[in-house]
Amino acid sequence: MKFLAQDLRKLDGYVEILSELELLAKNDECHTDFEQLSQRLTLLEEKMMNVAYSRQSEAERLQIRNELTIRLDPYRNKMTRDQLSSLEDQYFEQRLLDIAGLPRLSLFYARNELETAA
Repeated sequence: MKFLAQDLRKLDGYVEILSELELLAKNDECHTDFEQLSQRLTLLEEKMMNVAYSRQSEAERLQIRNELTIRLDPYRNKMTRDQLSSLEDQYFEQRLLDIAGLPRLSLFYARNELETAA
């Protein structure tokens, strides 16, 4: 948890999310109840994305949409509408986080960060 908080400390506007992450890191119950921890991290990530989205300009959003259109064009005829929609949402969220310099807040990504750091 601490390394996730370190990434947020470098950025303005995420104080509430940062303080909640720090509380999670201190909460012993969350260290044993991974389901609860995962749900809380998901909620924090959603809050974080909302802040990032509100700070993004229309031009940046349009740029991401254009990138997405180009990348998905070869697959449009091979995927269902639901698959495309899901992939578009995932891509947009990931690019939003990348542009804002924000970490993913999930146990899966936290594990990968720990393995990379080791």
